[in-house]
Amino acid sequence: MIAEDTVRLLKETSSVLVTDTRIAKIEESAIMQGRSGATVGRYKISPVGQKSFTLVTKEAGVVERRVLHRLQQQAQAVPQSYVQDLDSLLPMMIAMQDIKGEHRPPVMAFVDLEVQRNEASALAAIHARNLRQEKELSWLPRVDWAFLNRGLDRWWREPWQKALQIPSFRRTFAGYIPRIESAADKMLLEVASLNQDFRNLTLIHNDLCPANVLITPEKQVYFLDWQEARYGSFYMDLPPHMPTFESTASYRRALLREGVSVSIPEFREKYRVACHYVGFVNLWSALSAWKRNPSEEGFVRHWLNLILC
Repeated sequence: MIAEDTVRLLKETSSVLVTDTRIAKIEESAIMQGRSGATVGRYKISPVGQKSFTLVTKEAGVVERRVLHRLQQQAQAVPQSYVQDLDSLLPMMIAMQDIKGEHRPPVMAFVDLEVQRNEASALAAIHARNLRQEKELSWLPRVDWAFLNRGLDRWWREPWQKALQIPSFRRTFAGYIPRIESAADKMLLEVASLNQDFRNLTLIHNDLCPANVLITPEKQVYFLDWQEARYGSFYMDLPPHMPTFESTASYRRALLREGVSVSIPEFREKYRVACHYVGFVNLWSALSAWKRNPSEEGFVRHWLNLILC
């Protein structure tokens, strides 16, 4: 039995996004667990005399609701959504179009060149359109010292200390261990400075893992799950899917088309700083995979090398 408030939300969303025809039937087709832990529902909507379609529901906090609303108004690469309330600080259910596609391949896997270009263009458009909008985006949490240090504690220091207790880890990665540990404090200072440069501050996704990027059969790219969005340097969003300076070429060209010009030496240096932080906070997932399966050694080395680039 579908809850009454969910039925009401789905009907309102259908009338706003798809059709104003009366809805004959709503069927629950799947309930999933999103990466963030939120419950995600999928529903088949059958209008009278028209072809059925599906909508997705999820519980979203106020930051995600406001981000989706803003990006939808800008016609950016996010699913069309219906948000009933932009002011309540409590989590609320939202509904959105069901994008038919597949999640982006992992960072070390092959990614179609057209997909790479489309992803870079879509991300550059979001960054450029919201660049230096500090007053308009005053509701967005900032990438500040407390956030950076908290992230390092949670995603690196704790998993790292546990990994060091494993003899095979110390043997396999012995050449990295002292260099990684000595890099942490310097990295925090550099990345904090990076996120104080107002010229590069914008709306960033802050969690661009493959699970949060959908690719359609037509190779269009959509960014999902904006609950971790922040106001910070656009460089922070790049390393997860652009792990070398050379791989940022499509993004740099797209940024220039959007009217944002950065010299190559400046871009290279700031991108390098962002790589260091992203390497630290993504290392935990590689360590977890390696503990389950030592053949994932290359995954660990990828993030270690990013920290030291």
